[in-house]
Amino acid sequence: MEEYLAVAERNLRKAQEVIAELGVEEAWKGVGGTANLVGSVRTELLMSNLDIDFHAYSGESRGTSVEAQLRDGFAAMAKIASRKGVRKIECYNFLGEEDRSFDWHIFYADADERTWKIDIIHIMNDSVYKGKFERVAEKIAASLTPEFRNRILGIKWDGMERGVQVVGIEVYKAVIEDGVRTFDEFQEWKTKEACGGILQWEPRAGE
Repeated sequence: MEEYLAVAERNLRKAQEVIAELGVEEAWKGVGGTANLVGSVRTELLMSNLDIDFHAYSGESRGTSVEAQLRDGFAAMAKIASRKGVRKIECYNFLGEEDRSFDWHIFYADADERTWKIDIIHIMNDSVYKGKFERVAEKIAASLTPEFRNRILGIKWDGMERGVQVVGIEVYKAVIEDGVRTFDEFQEWKTKEACGGILQWEPRAGE
């Protein structure tokens, strides 16, 4: 197995351990909400960026007010904050933006003292993005072939080796939809694509 595939597999296993150690899903379930795994861990495309992403919701069945949803979120996060290894938690209010979210960022040190960043985006029930990224993650996972996965992980690895930060969703579109195979091809692709802001791409059915 090539080095980058071994690194990806090792980090993915560790990410799953971190999720279990923090009890993210259980904390949100405890306040009557849900926390859905999205992003590169959900699609098994995690490479070297130690990031884990969740989208969380509360009060969906009872039409809960924004204030009550936020109380749920703070209660869930209090449970997570008490877990060993949590070093810092930040929160950002985007309720006045299109996102309609309250964003939590957890910084967690694993047994090897590697720092993981866990993003829990608490999306309000009236947000246009409710459920969107869960749907996108499912479509990406369904579209992956072993070849696509290797190309995506290879591009992420090459970006890291060259000190270039790549955006996962851009790599996925480039590889799955536009046939990009290498990091150099990806860089050329980016000069032709406008990917500012939240990229609205979703894999087409059957890709």
